[in-house]
Amino acid sequence: MSSALRHLHSCLAGIIVLSAVLAGYGAFAQAPHTVRGIVFDSQKNPVEGASVMVKATTTATRTDGTGRFSILVPADKHILVISHIGKAIQEVSVHKDGYISVSMKDSTATLDDVVIVGYGRQKKESVVGAIAQVKGDVLEKRVACRVWVLL
Repeated sequence: MSSALRHLHSCLAGIIVLSAVLAGYGAFAQAPHTVRGIVFDSQKNPVEGASVMVKATTTATRTDGTGRFSILVPADKHILVISHIGKAIQEVSVHKDGYISVSMKDSTATLDDVVIVGYGRQKKESVVGAIAQVKGDVLEKRVACRVWVLL
């Protein structure tokens, strides 16, 4: 081979290697990351069962008994939506592999949405509104972050 052809061959090989490295870096940069955190109320008590969702996705989790959570967040998403019955919904900006602490404020507006009576007897005729009967074993089979989703 002539020296010009060898030089061209070595330049092409370098470009191919550089392209492979950059393509691998781009794929790595787009990897999802884990965000961990804790949710507590205005009295600094942990909030169990709060819904933690990545905004504009279906990715969600719930807080455990100590108010802690862990969620896998896509690289192009940066906002978590935290909600719980009786608390104001909060949107929190997150960063790669971060740990967040969220203090939820009480909200009486969400308490007016659902009233559940778990005891007593009334005739259907004497009640104004909708009535539904659900057996306990049906509720146990379903998973939901909010009680009214089960009904």
